[in-house]
Amino acid sequence: MDQKELQEKIALYYSKLPQKVQEMFSSMGWLETLKTISQKYNLNDEQIETLGTETTLVLLGIIHLVEYEENITNELKLSVDSTDKMLMEIEESIIKTIRPQLVEAFEANKKGEIEQVPEIEQKLNGSFEKFPKGIEDIVKKSNYQAILYDIAKGYNLTVAQMDILEKAITDLIIGKTHPDEFENYLKSDLKVPSETVGKLVKDINEKIFLKIRELLKLMNTPRGNSPLEEYPSGGGGQTYPPHSDFGRSTPQEGNSDTKVLNTAGIEIIPQRLQQLELEAGKIPENREDILNKIEKPEAVHPILVEKLSGSVQTGVTKTEHSLENLTRPANEASLPIPQKPKVDPYREIPE
Repeated sequence: MDQKELQEKIALYYSKLPQKVQEMFSSMGWLETLKTISQKYNLNDEQIETLGTETTLVLLGIIHLVEYEENITNELKLSVDSTDKMLMEIEESIIKTIRPQLVEAFEANKKGEIEQVPEIEQKLNGSFEKFPKGIEDIVKKSNYQAILYDIAKGYNLTVAQMDILEKAITDLIIGKTHPDEFENYLKSDLKVPSETVGKLVKDINEKIFLKIRELLKLMNTPRGNSPLEEYPSGGGGQTYPPHSDFGRSTPQEGNSDTKVLNTAGIEIIPQRLQQLELEAGKIPENREDILNKIEKPEAVHPILVEKLSGSVQTGVTKTEHSLENLTRPANEASLPIPQKPKVDPYREIPE
């Protein structure tokens, strides 16, 4: 919880504190004690701010005393000896006299958060109205609300952070947010360390999105790569998520084009048109058909099996070569030899 959020909720949590804790908190004497302790242990500005924030949280009953000690140990990063001495001084000078009341305040706040769960679940149920048909049933069967609440509780998220997380998940499921942008969205809005966000996203993916991962891929696949549902008859083509508009005609545009062609005497047969587009690669095959081809491939041709199973030897044909065609005929010598003309046949004899 950052300083701004803490300041906004101080009044709310203060009003729930037992009378004795309220008096101690409003006296502000504990702030002077913390200032003295900070100077004694040479804390820097960041460590002083962390000590003040964590002490405020425990005095308001927002975190448990055990969690308070763990946070001081992990975030101040002092030596073990210095940390133990500091916590002992805080215990003696601030916490000791109101410890039972602080435990009581924490348990009351925790109970109040649990009572808010029905309200949160009601809000989550309202989000189902945004889901495309078919996804709603899958999401409900995944026990979405309970799992989301358990995840948020495991990471000590506040109610405000829970709302942000719920909105981010809903936007992702309905296709408003792209999966690649989901983690960055949480980093910017949840105000928690990047490492924590990474673990949170991993848990959400494994516990919530596992059953609907394929549908999410289909919803975020550009047009022409994966169909979701068919257009009404006469429109041709496929429908796609809103952010996947890659220029294909809508059902209304398809009907308009068909009417124009009909007025020109050209009849369009939707079934034949779809077949031709499928053959040309314009319309993707149905997902079930693709899976069937993968699971039950066509039988391989026997000749191909034979060639792939071993060496193949073709038949041997013996060919004889001779010079018979080059041998001169026997009666070649008896043929008359052409004589050279004594007079030029092309020369005219003068008269």
